[in-house]
Amino acid sequence: NFITEIIDFLEGPKPDFDKNCGLCNLKKSKF
Repeated sequence: NFITEIIDFLEGPKPDFDKNCGLCNLKKSKF
């Protein structure tokens, strides 16, 4: 479900938020 997907994402390899914030761009496009 959604929560386990979030946990898998948090426990998985993390993107480099300093160099390119892909998650930030994803949030901007979604919200």
